[in-house]
Amino acid sequence: MASVDYPDDETLVLIAFLYFRKYQEDAALLKLIETGGLREAAERGLPEVWIELADLLNNGRTNKQCRDRFQNHLRTGIKKGNWTKEEIKLIEDMYKSFGSK
Repeated sequence: MASVDYPDDETLVLIAFLYFRKYQEDAALLKLIETGGLREAAERGLPEVWIELADLLNNGRTNKQCRDRFQNHLRTGIKKGNWTKEEIKLIEDMYKSFGSK
């Protein structure tokens, strides 16, 4: 039986810190969007909104990083889970029609 190498305590502390930091950054970004009434503009992806938000956050993230984090992870309506049978069928049908272009 193969042995498993577990991370040392220092590595575990670093991992926990990085997850906590990401949680803090996400919370700060969402708070700025909500309190500033910027939800609609953020969902539409207006560049000037992201430039302003990145400046307000002042955490070293660029406007593109803030936009990508919101659009791909934090935006409401993002489905996080398995695809339905209907979605899989649609993808298969589209692949048959258009190929892998």
